[in-house]
Amino acid sequence: ALQNDPNLQTVTFPTSGHDALRLRMDSPPGNDPRVRKALKMATNREEINAFAQLGLGSQGRDAPIGEFFAEYFDPESPLPPYDPDGARALLAEAGYPDLTFELFVPNTGTRPDFAVVIKDQWAKAGITVNINLVDEATYYGDDGWLEVQLGITGWGARPSPQQYLDFSLKSDGKWNESRIADPELDALIVKAGTSVDRAERIAAYKAIQRKLAEDGPLIIPYFFPTVGAARKEWQFEGGFAVQAFPGRTNFSRARQA
Repeated sequence: ALQNDPNLQTVTFPTSGHDALRLRMDSPPGNDPRVRKALKMATNREEINAFAQLGLGSQGRDAPIGEFFAEYFDPESPLPPYDPDGARALLAEAGYPDLTFELFVPNTGTRPDFAVVIKDQWAKAGITVNINLVDEATYYGDDGWLEVQLGITGWGARPSPQQYLDFSLKSDGKWNESRIADPELDALIVKAGTSVDRAERIAAYKAIQRKLAEDGPLIIPYFFPTVGAARKEWQFEGGFAVQAFPGRTNFSRARQA
């Protein structure tokens, strides 16, 4: 609506914040790589972005490293193509022809919308999803969100991808909600966070994305946009822009024409 107003200038900017659909890997069926791949194959990420973020979110490829981290982002990480029939066949091969999940979802923002689309998409692959909407304070209270088998977690914007990786994807991470325990991934995370060699650091981040795209426990279809609007008579030093982090945009140098 704001973009169509001739009196306004608008901007859309990608952030690092995202919603992650994650499956625990320490118990069936999430401990089977065929199941994890099938869930990725049953997911149409563009459709989720269009419904939950009005198509304004930036591309997600099942790793917490997106366009916001342009130097580290790999837009070619090997996600399997959307193929619900292939997903159904792979689940049958894994011994799960009639898979049913209870999906726990904090009842805030567009996470319920994300859940509704996943329910419809996965049904095409023969997967039944029962959505359990939970008040946000209850969902995150007493770390209950860390215990559910399948859940959606909202991650706020961070200035570095390392914070997501250290907290949620290292074996000993404080918020390792998927219970992933992969020594090779741990080593890559440490290298990405400690190497003083820029090329080595970039290579590690991209290798992490490849591993998560191929066999990780996460589905991240989008990264949140930050959007802004201002009347056209206002001019901004350096151009009209908004920060990725809420409350950090500085309008002190705005001037009326």
